[in-house]
Amino acid sequence: MDTNTYETVYFRPFNFKHPDSLRKKWSVQYMVVPRYGYDTLRKAHPLVYENAVTPVPDPDGWFHATIVVKDDWIRVYINHAKEASLAVRKLDHLHNGRLGLWGYETMNGDFANLSITQ
Repeated sequence: MDTNTYETVYFRPFNFKHPDSLRKKWSVQYMVVPRYGYDTLRKAHPLVYENAVTPVPDPDGWFHATIVVKDDWIRVYINHAKEASLAVRKLDHLHNGRLGLWGYETMNGDFANLSITQ
């Protein structure tokens, strides 16, 4: 098993309410590490694999995220919104493996009420 290649949906709460509108659009992103990191995607496909979150949650509070992986698409919904904050075609064809949850080393990464369904 390759433990160095994985798909990720990543949130940047410090950008949720950033005064710079470009930084707001870096609030949620999809990547395939190591081949398609955010810097690579940002240069090759600006604002395609990352977007602002809607509705904008409190960056210091809890928010609900629904991540739907179906066929070749990833969709991310925030706080039960009807419209996805991020909807992108998958960059890799990883269809099985493990699920991991993590928070950046200098930020809290708390999770609650996790539900995984097929």
